Amino acid sequence: MPKIPIAITKKEKEKAAEEEKETEKLEQYEREAIEAIKEAKKERKIFKTKKEVGFLGREKIKEYSAEKHGPMIEFSPQQGWKIVEEYWVNEPYCKVFIIYNDEEQEYRYVVVEPKLSPYELELYGQIFLIIREELEKLELTDGVDRETILKDVYTRILRELNVDLDERGYFKILYYLFRDLLGYGKLTALMKDRMLEDISCNGYRKPLYVFHRSYTNLRTNIVFEDEDELDSFVINLAQKCGKHLSIAEPMVDAT
Repeated sequence: MPKIPIAITKKEKEKAAEEEKETEKLEQYEREAIEAIKEAKKERKIFKTKKEVGFLGREKIKEYSAEKHGPMIEFSPQQGWKIVEEYWVNEPYCKVFIIYNDEEQEYRYVVVEPKLSPYELELYGQIFLIIREELEKLELTDGVDRETILKDVYTRILRELNVDLDERGYFKILYYLFRDLLGYGKLTALMKDRMLEDISCNGYRKPLYVFHRSYTNLRTNIVFEDEDELDSFVINLAQKCGKHLSIAEPMVDAT
């Protein structure tokens, strides 16, 4: 009998160690991404000079085609995990994978989105700030097609600045602009998934959990990296609900 709680304790310790290891991997990835961006800045300018051929050769942009542009996402589970179900929440940009580990006897929920190159990531950061300011000036009202307006503004800015970007990169960045400016940021995929009934967040640097209709409670791969990112998300979410958060009123009912 005494062996049972010991086994449980060991399993909990192993699980905690695994979570800590994953957090370290995320931090390492961030550091590598930052360094890669710095290198990209040295080797290649974001905005090309006016003498060069500008954005996509100034050709008319066609709709995304998997045959022409290739798949937007790639995913293969870590060793020991297998895919038991997969489905799109925003085809062809965002897909959900339910994975399972026999040893752990655990299911997990994985959101897979397009991966931006260091150059595309840096470009996205600059374009995001410009477009956010443009949209704030427009003061969009209910009933307008926000996606069409955002896409038009995005394309116009790329052309005006003669940005060096291929069509595949164009669509990847457009996806993240839709997600972060019109959607719910990192939680957009979760909000669009009709199989989810609840989303819970216990703080930054901790994975979010969801309640899935078929698999009940699942740990996700969605993490808010720091306190500022989480605070910013909460404030933006409250604003979307027409609510106001402040030090005097730190809690809000947005149901």
